[in-house]
Amino acid sequence: MLKSFIKAQGSQDVSFWENYFASQSFEYLVSSFSTDPLRPLFECYCSGGVRVLEGGCGLGNYLPCLRALGAKPVGLDFGVDMLQQVRRRERQIPLTAGDICSLPFGDKTLDAYYSGGVMEHFEEGPARGLAEAYRVLKPGGILLVSVPYENPIRRVLAHVQPKRGGLVTTTVAREGASKAPEGLSFFQYFYRGHEFRRHVTASGFDIVLEQPYSLWRGLTDLGPFRWVDNLYAGRSSNGHTPGFLTATKHEKAPSMHRSWLKTQLKHAIFAEDRTVPGVGVLVSAGCELAANMRMYVCRRAA
Repeated sequence: MLKSFIKAQGSQDVSFWENYFASQSFEYLVSSFSTDPLRPLFECYCSGGVRVLEGGCGLGNYLPCLRALGAKPVGLDFGVDMLQQVRRRERQIPLTAGDICSLPFGDKTLDAYYSGGVMEHFEEGPARGLAEAYRVLKPGGILLVSVPYENPIRRVLAHVQPKRGGLVTTTVAREGASKAPEGLSFFQYFYRGHEFRRHVTASGFDIVLEQPYSLWRGLTDLGPFRWVDNLYAGRSSNGHTPGFLTATKHEKAPSMHRSWLKTQLKHAIFAEDRTVPGVGVLVSAGCELAANMRMYVCRRAA
């Protein structure tokens, strides 16, 4: 697996994540749910009145999307200020401050649990977070957990270009191995498929399916594709968050034609529709090669 370090307070510092999410647009990301490659999974496992926890909800943009699918979402995060911002936008969705390694829920009380890009930020590994997920899920409950994917391209870049995008990356044999270089803090792990699969099954879950996703975000590791990150987050080229579908009072609102083109472009790049004949096979192969994240759909034993 790959282990990355960053010149910051570290991934366990609330202020780091407050600054991170400040650069993103909640409204834009909610409007982008139609092109989210995870949407089919949410539609399958998080609809029809399912009580679903998002552990580490951050900006909270998935919560109204889950509610729109018919789920009963609950948001949890360790950042109280971030939760207060979510509350100002979503007054009807239950929110709670807490730690995913010590969830404030009773045993076997949740139908589903979504953890997106959280479990990799514990230097000792994800075992405690996965054990808590198992505890709070009902028998037969579903865990959707995604972590950064150590794809083949990243494996090569870790050796030839270990410093990329503010991260310093090194290969390690196990969690906790190798201390942070001077002046840097641990940030996250990138897992190969079998590495995180081992953690999931050791926690008692059965794996229903795996899906590498966010291909173009993964390709931003390569210089020519970095502009796509701005498109995904709704940022303009100068870093402002209003981006393509919204406008500030100083910006001219996009025309309907331009908005339609942007919508079509976003769908083609981000939706990763595997059901399209021919194209779906290419998308799947590309994601195995270069996707940013890997999703594991897991079921608690009945």
